[in-house]
Amino acid sequence: MSSIRKRRGLTQQELAALSGVSASLIRKIEQDSRKDIRLETARKLAAALRVPTMDVISQDAAEQADEPPADLWAPVRCSARPR
Repeated sequence: MSSIRKRRGLTQQELAALSGVSASLIRKIEQDSRKDIRLETARKLAAALRVPTMDVISQDAAEQADEPPADLWAPVRCSARPR
């Protein structure tokens, strides 16, 4: 989320004022000390940053993923193929 905020030219305090989310929570989210972001909080931040809500939520999820989602489905695809 930090990269999106910086691209918009906003400080954490400015994002807090625009979104109604506290600057301390924004800081914690950006420092990864808060992994659990409420959907309503993500919506407020996304609206203030003018991005889809999933961009705020999935930034952390994409960085934490160990393997691509497609690899997770490989066993299912293999078992579903006709023999």
